[in-house]
Amino acid sequence: MLHLAHIAAVFLVVPAPALGTAAPAPARAAPRVPAGEGAASARAIGHYLRARLALQANDLPAALRELRLALPHEPSSPVLRTTYAEVLARSGELPQAEREARAAVALGPAGSAGIDAHLVLGKVLAARGHPAEALVELELASRGELERLRARRDEAPPDTEPFRTAARLRAEAGDEERSIGVWEGLAELYPGLAAAGLRELGAARASLSPGFAERCARRATALAPRDAEAWKLQAQLAEAAKRDADARAAWQGALAADPDDAEALLATGRLALLSGDERGARELFRRVLAGGGDESASRARVASAWLEARRPAEALRVLGSGDDPRLDYLRGLALGQGRKWPEAAAAFARVRPSSGELFTLARASEAQALSRSGRHGDAVARLRGALADRPGDETLLFALAAVEERAGNIEAAVAQLRALLARNPRHAEALNFLGYLFAERGERLDEAQALVERALELEPRNGAFLDSLGWVLFKKGDAARAASVLERAAKLSGGDATVLEHLGDAYREARRPADAAAAYRSALATPATSEGAAEPAQRAALERKLRDLGARAARPDTSLDR
Repeated sequence: MLHLAHIAAVFLVVPAPALGTAAPAPARAAPRVPAGEGAASARAIGHYLRARLALQANDLPAALRELRLALPHEPSSPVLRTTYAEVLARSGELPQAEREARAAVALGPAGSAGIDAHLVLGKVLAARGHPAEALVELELASRGELERLRARRDEAPPDTEPFRTAARLRAEAGDEERSIGVWEGLAELYPGLAAAGLRELGAARASLSPGFAERCARRATALAPRDAEAWKLQAQLAEAAKRDADARAAWQGALAADPDDAEALLATGRLALLSGDERGARELFRRVLAGGGDESASRARVASAWLEARRPAEALRVLGSGDDPRLDYLRGLALGQGRKWPEAAAAFARVRPSSGELFTLARASEAQALSRSGRHGDAVARLRGALADRPGDETLLFALAAVEERAGNIEAAVAQLRALLARNPRHAEALNFLGYLFAERGERLDEAQALVERALELEPRNGAFLDSLGWVLFKKGDAARAASVLERAAKLSGGDATVLEHLGDAYREARRPADAAAAYRSALATPATSEGAAEPAQRAALERKLRDLGARAARPDTSLDR
């Protein structure tokens, strides 16, 4: 069959999977041009071979030229017509590609040549926006391939491209069940190849239809229980849906398929830790660290899992000592989680400019740590020094605005954020930060609301952005609507003390004192090691608000107005 590796799926590009890894289709031997008689066939073969060499060099004009020279010598060759159609399509000449593919179908309606011709015609029709006609051709190609495989008419390995393209088109048309069904015929003969195709299909559709993607992954693991990548796709989808138990079971399936898979070991350990199985997590992390390869990378991965679980001391133990920018950066994060700001700043400072993007992140984090230590001037100086080498870097510009705000230089922070938004009007964090600054000061509230709503258009499920919107509404006097928005923010933020305090304030203004007290108590109960924990000054303010609520409740004749 026609399966030139360098022009596989040439003009109908399949998007790269968002999750999982798709196995490449097995390559088939390149076809021979059917020999006719005398010098004419020899010339055709010569031009055809030169066309293939041109394709290997990605020289489409030369390939087309050689194929046009070959065709007059073998005008009835379906292989030449099919190859010509595919290269035309790759060159963007779709109408002519369709004519040539139809000619190839007419010349070779059966056998391998016919299968290839139906496949190419189906792909061309799909590219031209005719999915129903394309599916007819692709299903003819799939059926022909199954007949060839069942009859064992030659030794060529299975070609999964007709199945992959047909399944993708059905999924894009919303016919998800029949999309999965495309693979069932091949599954009877080659379950592993069908599983790989289903995994690829699920990965490609994961962001658009996660439920369908998970069904693909489950069918893939049923067909090929040793397909670790299919188990990993299933696990990633379950994690994205916040189904930790299902995710952990799927990661364990990946480990059963490949006990040394570092990604599966790490993910299973991370989920074990989050579920309270610290002993199991430690054993899995030990296996990651003992797995060989890049020792620093393994230590960084395990330390990151401890950091995600808010266990900075464990992360530092795994990181140990050593001169590696990845480890220095993670040490800074761990020390920051422990509120050891001077030590965190020193760790971030060890990340050198040669570290590329990591250096930028480290400088921004170092400035934050210096600012939290009260060294606002040093923080600004470090950022300005980094910006001298990397002018216009958005991470550094945003960090500079944050440091200026923490230092109390609000006008400088506002100017910095406006400059950043002039460079990138879609910088969601800057939009939110500027809107929140205005809300905190009780000024430009209409502009503040517009800024935060633009940020939410970019990231509609961002709990921090919803908190900002709720706070703007509170400042505008709409306490009921503010409480509704802040309730959503509290769910998404996972127990952030500031969000909960804002929610309590909105409840109090809306004359809901019991709800306000509950929100304040929840804010005070945030673990000290959590990212959203209340700072000492904030804790004191929360306790005062609780006392005030209690005092007012004890005086029935006193309004609960602020």
